[in-house]
Amino acid sequence: MLLLDTHVLIWLDEGNPRLGKTARQSIDQSLAIGQLGVATISFWEVAMLVEKQCLTMKTELHVWRV
Repeated sequence: MLLLDTHVLIWLDEGNPRLGKTARQSIDQSLAIGQLGVATISFWEVAMLVEKQCLTMKTELHVWRV
């Protein structure tokens, strides 16, 4: 199981190059086998950043939860 931290979710959404090739491959592999997780608090953290207009997301939050 690979559990993603909030900043990694944001970097994925942004296509941020700070998320390296190896990390991206690990994420993609974990997703493919159903072993990728996100802590519930991460959704709240991102929602608060969006609400405070500190962050604009390319992907709607409800899409991540699927």
